[in-house]
Amino acid sequence: MNKNVFTILVLAFFILTAFAPSGTCDEEITYYVDATNGDDANSGTSPGGAWKSIFKVNNYDFNPGDSILFKRGEVWREKLTITNSGTSSDPITYGAYGAGAKPMLLGSAERNAESDWVNTGSNIWATVIHRDGNELLPNPSFDEDTDGWAFSASGSADAAFYRDAETYDSSPAGARIDCVNNGQGGEGSNIFLRTGGFDIAEGEWYVLSFKAKASTSFELYKPSLVKSGGGGYASLGSRFNMPVGTEWATYNVFYRTDATASDGQISLGLGNIPNGATLYMDDFSLQKCSKIPLAADVGVLIFNEEESVGVKVDYEEDLDTQGDFWYDPLTGRVKMYSTSNPASHYSDIECAIGAFSSDTRGIEGAVISIYADYVTVENLDLRYGGTDGIWVEYVKGVTIKSCDISYCGGNYQGTDSKIRKGDGIAFWETHQDCLVEGCKIGEIYDVGVTSQGLGEISTMSNISYRNNIFWNCEWSFTFFDGPESSVMQSIRFENNTCIGAGFGWGHEQRSDFHGGQHICMKGNTAIADGIYIKNNVFYEASNNCFYLCDDIWTDGVHSEAWSDLTNFEMDNNYYYQSSGYMIVYPGSGEYEEEEYTMSEFSEYQDFTGHDVHSITSDKTLVQDTARSKVPTEDVTFLNELFQQADETALDYSTKEEDSNGTPGFELLLLISALAILVFWKKKKQD
Repeated sequence: MNKNVFTILVLAFFILTAFAPSGTCDEEITYYVDATNGDDANSGTSPGGAWKSIFKVNNYDFNPGDSILFKRGEVWREKLTITNSGTSSDPITYGAYGAGAKPMLLGSAERNAESDWVNTGSNIWATVIHRDGNELLPNPSFDEDTDGWAFSASGSADAAFYRDAETYDSSPAGARIDCVNNGQGGEGSNIFLRTGGFDIAEGEWYVLSFKAKASTSFELYKPSLVKSGGGGYASLGSRFNMPVGTEWATYNVFYRTDATASDGQISLGLGNIPNGATLYMDDFSLQKCSKIPLAADVGVLIFNEEESVGVKVDYEEDLDTQGDFWYDPLTGRVKMYSTSNPASHYSDIECAIGAFSSDTRGIEGAVISIYADYVTVENLDLRYGGTDGIWVEYVKGVTIKSCDISYCGGNYQGTDSKIRKGDGIAFWETHQDCLVEGCKIGEIYDVGVTSQGLGEISTMSNISYRNNIFWNCEWSFTFFDGPESSVMQSIRFENNTCIGAGFGWGHEQRSDFHGGQHICMKGNTAIADGIYIKNNVFYEASNNCFYLCDDIWTDGVHSEAWSDLTNFEMDNNYYYQSSGYMIVYPGSGEYEEEEYTMSEFSEYQDFTGHDVHSITSDKTLVQDTARSKVPTEDVTFLNELFQQADETALDYSTKEEDSNGTPGFELLLLISALAILVFWKKKKQD
C-alpha cells in the first residue's frame, strides 16, 4: 500500500473515532446503589462510588446490557420506575450486590414517633404533616395586599380577583374570585391564579396548604407546581381534585420535584368555577416536607413488624375500634382510632402508600413499575406497597426472579371508588415472553400473580409462572382478558406451591366480594389457546383450590366466559383442602356449577378429564411434595406456612361460607378490571 494512502487512512480512523456521536458505546456498565454510604453525585460505577437514591436511578438513561445493583442489607423508601429497554440478547438487569439480606424497597412511610400523631378527640388520632418551617410563598395570607399574585381571565372568561377584608379564614383578610362567566367552551378561555419565584430542590417533597370555600359547591382542579415559562417541576403528586363546599375547609397538595430551580410557581386553574359563583381562599403555605408525606391513599397499616394490620374503613364516622384507620384525601392524613397515641400503642407503624398522580404515566403506585422491554428484576425484597408489588404494562421479555413480595394492596382503585386493589405481580394488557420464577409472594390484598386485560385488544403469549411460593393471597393466580378478539396463548402456571388462599389480612376487610381461591378463572372473553396448570401444590383455601366459571353475570343478564378455550391442561397437581368445596367447575347444564369436596375428587376427574394424574387427600404427601419443590433454605419457612394454614383452616371449618362467593362476583370482577383500566389511563381526570 502507498505510504501516503496508509497515513491518510490512519488519520481518517482517528478523526472518525474522536468525533463519533456520543452514546453509541456498546459497553455494558454495572451501576451500584447504596442507601447508607452512596452519593448521587458519584459515578455509580463502583461499590465505593455508588449512588444513593432510587430517584437517581429513575432519572438516568440506561443501555441494553447494563446492570443496576442495590446493596444487600440496605433499605429504600422509594418506588422504582423502569422505562429503559434492553434487548433480547442484552436485557437491563436490576438486582443485588454484596452480602446479607436482599435489598429492601418499601412503598411505605413510618409513623413511629409520638410527634407523628395528634389527638383530635374521641380516641381519634391524625397524622401530622411535617414541614421544615421555611415559607416559600411571598404573600400567603393577603394580610396587606395581593402583591406576588398574578390573575388572568382569558378569552370569553369574565372573572375578577380581590383582597377581601370581610370574608376570610384568618384576620385581617383573604382573597376572593368573582366569576361572571368561566368561559368554558370558548376557545382560548381560562382563568388562572399564580404566585411564585421561589426556590425548589431536586427530589424533595413539598406541601401546598390553603383554606377555601365557595358560594356554590364545585370541584377545584388540583393546583400545579410549574416553571415560570410553563411546564411542570413535579412528576409525582397528589391525585385528587378538591370538592369545595360552602364552609371553610383545609386542603393539602403534595409534589415531588424533579429539578433544582429558582423559578418555581404555584398555578391554580380556576376555569371550572360555576358562573355567578364566588371562590374564597386564604392561609396559603408552601413548605418542604421534613418527612416522607402520605401523599397518596394509604392501602394498609402494618403494625409491629407484621404482627398485625389496621382495618381500613370507607368513612371517618366508621372509626370505632382499635386499629381502624381512614385516609383523608383532601389533607393527606391518616386518622386512626386508638385508645392512646398510636406510636405508644404500637412499636412500629408502616403506612403503605398507594398511587400518585404522574406526569408521564397518569398514575404510578407499585413499589416497582415496569414500562420497558427485556428487563430482569431479581433478588429484591419488596414490601408495603399500597397498590402492587410490581406492575408490568405493555411489555415483552420481562423476567422477575428470586424476589420476595409481601403486604401489598388495599389502595382504592380510583379517586371516587371504594373498591380496593393490589396484587403481588400484575401484568396488564399486552405482554409477551415473560417469566416469574423462584419468587415468594404473600399477604397480598388481591392476587399473587396475574395476567389481566380489558377494553383494548391485546395479546398475552408465552407467559410462565413457575417455582414460586404463594401464601395468604386472596387468589394465588387469576388471569383473564377481553374483548373477544384479544388472545391468551401459552400461559403456564407450573411447579408452584400455593398455601392459604383467602387466609391473608385482606380477606375479612373486603367489602366488594370474597375470593379465597388458589386458581380463579372468571370473566374471560378472549381467545384462550394453551393454558397449562401443572405440577403445583394447592394447600387449603377459604373457598376453593380451583374455581372455573363459564359465565358472566352483568345487570341480571348472563353471557359466556371461556367460550373459546382450547388446549387447556391441568395435571400432576397436589391438592389438600380439609373442608368445604375444593373445586368448583361448570356443570353439564347451562350456567350450572358442580362442586366437589376433597373426597369427591375422583368424580371431578371423571366429569372433566382434568387432573388425571393429580393427587389429593394425603396431607403428608402433599406437604412433602411441596418441600421437595423449594430450595433447602426455604423448607423451614414452608413448614411455618403449613402450620399457620392448618390453624386458620380449622377456624374456617367452623364457618359456613358459600364456596361460590358472593352473588354478582363476575360483575364485580369486570368492574374491578375496568376500574384498573381507568385508574391507569385517565390522566386528565386525576
